[in-house]
Order: sequence, then C-alpha cells, then structure tokens
Amino acid sequence: MCTAIGLTLNNRYFGRNLDLEDHFGESTVLTPRGYRLDLRHGNARALCYALLGTATVRDGFPLYAEAINEKGLAMAGLHFVGNARFSDALRPDKNNLTTFELIPWVLGSCATVDEAKTALESLNLMGDAFCEELPAAPLHWFVTDGERSLVLEWTQKGGAVFENPLHVLTNNPPFPYHLAAWAQLPQAEFVPNLPDLLESFGESSAGLAADSAVLPGGYTSSARFLRAAWLVDKASPLAKDEANAATCFQILSAVAPIYGSVTGLRDQPHHTLYSVCADLTQGIFYKKEAESLKIGCYSFSEMCVEGENAVMLQKG
Repeated sequence: MCTAIGLTLNNRYFGRNLDLEDHFGESTVLTPRGYRLDLRHGNARALCYALLGTATVRDGFPLYAEAINEKGLAMAGLHFVGNARFSDALRPDKNNLTTFELIPWVLGSCATVDEAKTALESLNLMGDAFCEELPAAPLHWFVTDGERSLVLEWTQKGGAVFENPLHVLTNNPPFPYHLAAWAQLPQAEFVPNLPDLLESFGESSAGLAADSAVLPGGYTSSARFLRAAWLVDKASPLAKDEANAATCFQILSAVAPIYGSVTGLRDQPHHTLYSVCADLTQGIFYKKEAESLKIGCYSFSEMCVEGENAVMLQKG
C-alpha cells in the first residue's frame, strides 16, 4: 500500500506515503552528480543530476523507494503485487535495466517528463534480484514534475508508459482501471478528453464502477486513488510556499492508514511509515516519520551535490 501525488500550488510538488508493515532500513539519502551507476546489463555511467530521497544503501548502492532530482523531476516505486511481471531475457535493441537501477537511471539522466518518457519507452526491464536476500520487488512507478505525470507498468503484456492526467498513483489494479473508475464519478468531468484517453489505453470503462457514488474514505487502493485524485484537483494555492507544502502533507494524511487500522498479508498492522513532500521548484525535500511530529527538511542548495558516493543524511 502506497500513494503518490503530483500537484502545482504556485510551485510544483511531489508527495508520497510509504505504507508497509515495518521499516526496511531506509534513510534519507543524497546521491551526488558523478556517482558511478554500475549497471547489471550495461555500461556504467556517472549521474548527470544529483538525487535526494529515501533509500536503503547496500554495498554503496542506493535502493531508492522514491527520489527527486535537482532539475525538479520526481519518481517513486509503489507495490504492484500480482500484476508486476518483468523480462527474463536480454534484448539488444533496448536498454536492459533492472528494477533497482530504474530510479537512479531515470532521475540521474532526465531533466524533464518528456526525457523521462523517452527513456522509459526504451526499456527492457529485467527482474534480477539485487542479491540473494533482496529479490526484485513487484512495483510500478510514478514520474512527475508536478505539472505532468507518467505511470510505468510492466505486466504479462510487457511494458507500458501511461500519461497520467490525475497525477495520482496507488497500487492494484493496473492504472487503466483507476482511470476508468474515476470516469464514473461526477467529479471526473474536469479531465479533458478522458474517454479518448481511456480508449487509447485499451480499457473500456463499460461495466466498471467507482467504489461508491460519493467520495470514498476507505484504505483500499481504489479508494485511496479516488480520494487523492479529488483532493489534488480541489487543492488551491496559498500565499506561502511552506503553506502549500503543508497542503501536500494534508492530502497525504487524508489517505494514510494509521497503525492498527489495516492488517497486512502477515497479519501485522500495515500503516504509513513515512510521508514525503518535495517542492520540485525549489529543490526541497520534506520528510515526516509516522513516529514523530517533526518534519525533516533537506535542500539541494544547502548540500554539496558533487561526489562519488551516496550519502546517508538521516537514518529512519
């Protein structure tokens, strides 16, 4: 369970909730320009842009859950259990990339959504494990600059890159279902040409219904998607940048399961471990842990973004 959003409130923002049963050794991590990204199935490359986000660092490699780059582009991986299917064969006509390389590969080389879309469409995404105890996570990915958003999904049909006019992603079912569910709500009328978009995704909205005729309030993936999409659309800018960042956190809070409210697959409480909001215009990364009232603040402008090694800025 996770939720990711993009929105514009004077500045451009990205936000995400990370919902799991327990922490996974994550830290706030800066990966500088010049970091050598050693690819499992390709040539090593140095990152063109610095990254800032949440990652587990293993053997010096940042395994990012989400990150932003210094150009104002953000990317997050969200659970896609049961639907995620990755390639098991190399393709010489594609960029053969593993799932754990994807976020630094995209954000380290792409400055715009257009560049990211071109990069994502060139992929053959492999299901290699990072190591024996870290198999490939079943994910799909959200990319945004706060004004335009994409979704990358790899299923048994192969890879697909979707334009995302709602600027929200949650978990299962696949993204075209969420678009179709939104189209059943009266609030969906603001999205231009949505029937054409649905048709282009090859998913008919006939016979699909939203969770209810009113805005849902539950924690299912579909309910969180619809609620977040409605809130993102209705959010209005305030005068101060910090107030707009607070609005981003408020939207995330509205779809964040608290400890004890949801049970995970192993009969353990499944809740929001942390929430992040990034001001993509100014390059500021805000992070709030579920167990704390404090909000950490990290800014590219206050850091040395040149170097060779990923830097853990704060544990947990």
